[in-house]
Amino acid sequence: MNRDAFAKAIASTPLGRVPSADAAVNELSAQYNQVLSELADRFAPARVVLTRPRPLSPWFDAECRTTRRTCRRLERQFRRSYSDAARQAWSAALSEKHSLYETKKTRCWSTRLCNEGQGNNPRLLWRSLDSILHRGKACGLPDAPVAHSADDFQHFFQDKVNGVRAATADHSQATGSQPSLVAGSSLPSMAMWREVSCDEVRRIALASPPKSYPQICYVTALMPYCHT
Repeated sequence: MNRDAFAKAIASTPLGRVPSADAAVNELSAQYNQVLSELADRFAPARVVLTRPRPLSPWFDAECRTTRRTCRRLERQFRRSYSDAARQAWSAALSEKHSLYETKKTRCWSTRLCNEGQGNNPRLLWRSLDSILHRGKACGLPDAPVAHSADDFQHFFQDKVNGVRAATADHSQATGSQPSLVAGSSLPSMAMWREVSCDEVRRIALASPPKSYPQICYVTALMPYCHT
């Protein structure tokens, strides 16, 4: 992503100007979310990524990882040049990778089965067999997909809070005040507000962890490039 272009785009939006003193907090928050969402869709549009979950491979070690990396590097060279020499090098690397994988896999499971068979532990032996045959919980296959999403989880708690508020609305109106959770305690209040500067807001945004909201990640990562 072009960070300079992104910074110029933010400066050309209402976020790049000082907001009106009469603007409500909800309006500014909605404007902030809308502008950053539009810019994110323009500069970093979402795309579908295909993932293939596979069982865990205990035999896959550093040597296998290095061989796979070499094979992919040769494949990229062939995709760029389409020369016969590059194709032959890639084909030889593929054959070497498959042969290494098969050797590692056979040696790993043979050693494990022999060691567990000599230890007279049928439970461990059957567990290893289940892993090889991809049966049961020990196969390493991914679990079933979750039936609910994060939005469903959020809606559930929103409905729960709204139900509690609706059930206690008459009680609050009858008493005329908010009930205290602890006897003898008082509810906190904000009686005084202090005006903050742009440098303070920038310092707080840079120091805060970008985990709570997606738009915060954009601002925190690009704040050093948007400072004027």
